Amino acid sequence: MSRLKIVVPAVILVGGFLVCSVASYGNKDAASATKKSCIYCHQKVSGDKDAMKANLTDAGKYYKEKKTLDGYVEKK
Repeated sequence: MSRLKIVVPAVILVGGFLVCSVASYGNKDAASATKKSCIYCHQKVSGDKDAMKANLTDAGKYYKEKKTLDGYVEKK
């Protein structure tokens, strides 16, 4: 019985951590591949992650279409 007092909360804690750690605003693979910060492709928006996904900069739109920033020319 005393093991259940430790195991059950531990399982709930680990399960909660796994569920919450999956959701994120950006794709770390894309950020590490491009070596750019998130706001290079996304406009900074206060709100939920859906609002952040919807507000792409020109670079973000280019990356979404081409899956790379190679060939992207930044507008000045």
